[in-house]
Amino acid sequence: MGLDVVNGEVEEVPPLADDELVIYEVNPESSGDYMAKLIALIDRYDNSYAVKNALKKLGFTGLKTKPMDRVEQYRALRDHAKKRDAEDEEE
Repeated sequence: MGLDVVNGEVEEVPPLADDELVIYEVNPESSGDYMAKLIALIDRYDNSYAVKNALKKLGFTGLKTKPMDRVEQYRALRDHAKKRDAEDEEE
């Protein structure tokens, strides 16, 4: 567990996998960079519309801005993509 300063507040950061660390380190003020990383890391989604539609299905109303919130959002999207990929392989 480590510490990071986010928007002037000290935040505990649990150990993160490499892909999660990439998401965590995206500039919190850049939704475009965050979206680009989501598309690059999750093969199932090849454009911003696909990402936004999947996030909407998962109950998200927009892109998160805080680093750990983004990691949680990324995990939900990544896990959803893996589930959908597995379903597609069964067909």
